[in-house]
Amino acid sequence: MRPGSALRSRLCHAALLAALLLPALPVAAQHAPPGASRVEPRASRGEPRARADRCYRPFALRDRDIRRHAARIAGHGRLCITVQAGRDGPLSWRLTTIRHRDHPDGPVWAVLHDDEDAAFDTALAAVETWGGALVAVDTDEARTNDGLDPNRAFGDTVDQVRGCANLGGRPAAAYTRAILDHFPPGATILALHTNAPGHRATGGLGDVSAAVTDGARQGFLTRHPQGALSDPDNVVLIPGELPFAWNRAAQEAIRFFHARGINAIYETVRRDHSDCSLSQYATLVRGAPYYNIEVLDGRAADQLVIVRTLMDWMGIAPAR
Repeated sequence: MRPGSALRSRLCHAALLAALLLPALPVAAQHAPPGASRVEPRASRGEPRARADRCYRPFALRDRDIRRHAARIAGHGRLCITVQAGRDGPLSWRLTTIRHRDHPDGPVWAVLHDDEDAAFDTALAAVETWGGALVAVDTDEARTNDGLDPNRAFGDTVDQVRGCANLGGRPAAAYTRAILDHFPPGATILALHTNAPGHRATGGLGDVSAAVTDGARQGFLTRHPQGALSDPDNVVLIPGELPFAWNRAAQEAIRFFHARGINAIYETVRRDHSDCSLSQYATLVRGAPYYNIEVLDGRAADQLVIVRTLMDWMGIAPAR
């Protein structure tokens, strides 16, 4: 390592982290006052001290989703906000995490598109109810990060991202690790998304609908519709390497959701045709169960109902 390179690396990391604090202001005002943004809460029983020591006050962060819910988060009193910044080559990224300090081992939710506010709202409600954490990509409310889709950037090696146009053949290993490190080994990976109405294949604006079978995705409409909850754009997406006809676990899950008025999509994942999405990375590389709850834009209430149903399916009770 050349002289001074270690210092430059530390300074670069510090600059990325500083960008997470406080709303965007002139450069001279970007630095948080010493000690002003951190909370020093008493660690809960069994909670690592380091986790408590790095909680940030919601009003001190620039993340607009955090600022929308700042009073709610501060009033709760047991939610710990942490921030993380990193870089993969020329691409920098920012993450915001909210963890329940009293129940840190609950489910973890990934919110990968910063413009999908309802998904963030649902994730926050889920953490309040079932504990665990949410990890959200912060791109200042934009859908992409310098043109890169955060849900098409998962891959540790060149072989894993081969053919992924979004990455241009270059793995985003640091970003991938930063997201996946929030999920303990063997844990189910959970994601929340929202989508535009309808499917482009039928004249709509979105690309997710249980009314459409499109390529590797097979839609399954419930036979027990429950009003707006059962809109074809409201779905649980389940990926798997096996064809659906051979995947008994996915069949059982879909029957469970259908009986409660919830649609589903099964995605057959192929090793020779990955799109570098979290669903495919979870299936092909992590070998973990994965569920994505996707609803029409703004339908946080419907999404939370589906979350409750998924928690019932997984046998996860509300935190006490």
